Amino acid sequence: MRQTIVQKMSRMSTAIDNSMKYPEILAALKKVGYNQQMILAGKASLEEFRMLHESQSQKYGDQFEVGKAFKEDIKQAKQIHATHRKLAKIAYASDISMYTRLGLGKFETAVDSWLNYAENFYNVLIKDSSTLQEYGVSEEEVAQTLASIQALFDARHKHFACKGEAQHATHKRNEAMRKMDAWMSDFKKAARFALRDEPELLEVLGIFVRTHV
Repeated sequence: MRQTIVQKMSRMSTAIDNSMKYPEILAALKKVGYNQQMILAGKASLEEFRMLHESQSQKYGDQFEVGKAFKEDIKQAKQIHATHRKLAKIAYASDISMYTRLGLGKFETAVDSWLNYAENFYNVLIKDSSTLQEYGVSEEEVAQTLASIQALFDARHKHFACKGEAQHATHKRNEAMRKMDAWMSDFKKAARFALRDEPELLEVLGIFVRTHV
């Protein structure tokens, strides 16, 4: 059965702490090259991994929160824009130039394309905002919506930055895990040999031995 990360840390911690806690175990391990210095090196590897694992979890938590907020803001902006777009299609139905400049004959759905489309829409509209005032859309509302669209570009960049940081943290965490796993694998082999005649001491280290009946 594949161990979880928490199980790996717990079992390695048990092996390291108990190998130094029990003199008879430490004495047997010294004979196969695992003195206290070697065991402390394993402990340092474990602590490095623990720190990077916590950092990785935090980075992914940040990415989730930023991404969630961005999606909610995009959804709200699209709802507001949908109303303004419908009104603009009515207001400029006979003005081919404005109809074209506002991009009313097409519609973008992908996030990046939509942001560029919406920014252009409001940049064009704000220069002739008086037309939509007849339909209940004030100049202030147009300006505020444009500002919110422009803010979404920064939010988008922040989301990508958080995603990159989370991926980098995962890479560093995984490197540390490979190092930790390698140490633990070598330690278990050495311990099985050093304590081959004392399986009960192996169990103290959390290394279980099959018993043949």
